[in-house]
Amino acid sequence: MCCLSFEEAGYKKLAEKLPPLDSEIKFEGRKGRVVAHHILKQTVSVYFEAANGEPGGAVEVEANRIKN
Repeated sequence: MCCLSFEEAGYKKLAEKLPPLDSEIKFEGRKGRVVAHHILKQTVSVYFEAANGEPGGAVEVEANRIKN
């Protein structure tokens, strides 16, 4: 476990840059909900409901492209 303890601080710092799980976000004009974090890639999976002819489902989105 000793080597993992050095990485923990880095993971926590990266995780702070991501929106919280289950938070509502906006992406490309649609509202969605964060369902997963991909910490090292700095992306999140966002679930969108089907609406206005747009399909529903989850997509992976770069964290810096999200609006809260």
